[in-house]
Amino acid sequence: MDPRHGYYLEDLSVGMSETMAKTVSAEDIVGFADITGDTNPVHLCQDFAAGTMFKERIAHGMLSASFISAVLGTRLPGPGCIYLSQSLRFRAPVMIGDHVEAIATVKEVNPDKRRIVLETVCRVGDKVVVDGEAMLMVARSNLHAAGLDHLLVRQGNMYQLRFPDSSFDTVTIDQVLYQADAPSDVLREAARVLRPGGRLLLVEFVTEAGDDLAVACRDDLTRIDRERLDLWLGEAGLVAEQWQRLAGKPYPVILSVARRQPADEEAAA
Repeated sequence: MDPRHGYYLEDLSVGMSETMAKTVSAEDIVGFADITGDTNPVHLCQDFAAGTMFKERIAHGMLSASFISAVLGTRLPGPGCIYLSQSLRFRAPVMIGDHVEAIATVKEVNPDKRRIVLETVCRVGDKVVVDGEAMLMVARSNLHAAGLDHLLVRQGNMYQLRFPDSSFDTVTIDQVLYQADAPSDVLREAARVLRPGGRLLLVEFVTEAGDDLAVACRDDLTRIDRERLDLWLGEAGLVAEQWQRLAGKPYPVILSVARRQPADEEAAA
């Protein structure tokens, strides 16, 4: 497993398993209640809990379930995975001082959708306290090598994305520039949220002067060709790496990949 990324899809197979264990303390329960706002007295008040079927305080069910998340996020498949869904059944209570072991085991691998299903169980000794299934998305190693771990298709205001600087390895802009009044500003904003060394994937209509699309829009600002695209990328501080023109109906399409310079190259520039 790559410690910075975790397992890739190609590394995973049915039957692989990882565990993580934690002894639940009273402080853990109070802290979980503070974070979540779940102040049910069965978790926090011994006098109240004494009158219940449990006779003593019990841990939040979701506290035990969170140990499953820890296994998935740090061990199997590990860093870089994306949690898609989780089913849970709470089988038995967890008491203060119980030693909870969370176990995740790969049940299915779907290469076409880059998804895996894991059987998830929490035990206290031989007793199952929580079980269920998790579905996660996992990157392929060839995508990681190309810098395509984290892919965002832009949504919202193209000139002011709602993300901090250097948030993503890859940003995709799909059929946006041809309708932008200031294409270089769109690309500059995309460059802002890219990490140094990150890549921008552009999919755009080629709008030659005089064609129906260019006439329908503002001709001088929406026309897209390689020369203009290279100019806009340069103004945004991006370096073009690949460019391809494909036939399309009703208009041709440009596929372009550009890179934000690594930090040392940006500093030198």
